[in-house]
Amino acid sequence: MTFNRTTTVRGKKYRQLVESVWDPQKKQSRIHVLKHLGRVTEEEGKEKLIPSQLRFDSVDHAYPVGELALFWKVAEEFEIQESISKAIGKDKNTSMAILILAMNQLLGRKSLTKIGEWISETPISRSRKPLRGNLVPNCSQNAYLISPFLGSYASP
Repeated sequence: MTFNRTTTVRGKKYRQLVESVWDPQKKQSRIHVLKHLGRVTEEEGKEKLIPSQLRFDSVDHAYPVGELALFWKVAEEFEIQESISKAIGKDKNTSMAILILAMNQLLGRKSLTKIGEWISETPISRSRKPLRGNLVPNCSQNAYLISPFLGSYASP
């Protein structure tokens, strides 16, 4: 069960979102802090919450996604992947491979041998889990899978 609590640290009040967690070894519940909500002040006899500033402890990976995010959203809105699947009569992995190749052409034109590396550097690899196993590891296989759809532009 989650609830808000107010704690006092060095004379200042803070609000936290907490939950009770059962400890089977000690046979009692423990409080687990889920989120620090901010500092509590009193104004005119009422408590006022001043929200905590958003802080990042570390950044795992950064990639400028401006154009990629725009093209990806347009592709989702117009259901481009589904249209490709219907047009070629293939599964979603093949249509996704073609869509990613189109995005690659729009954003920088990496060669087929480097497209796996390009995908792993972009947020695509984190947002589309099925692609990790099918498109990233083996670039020559990727070229072979998609070359029939790209004609003479892609040769494995």
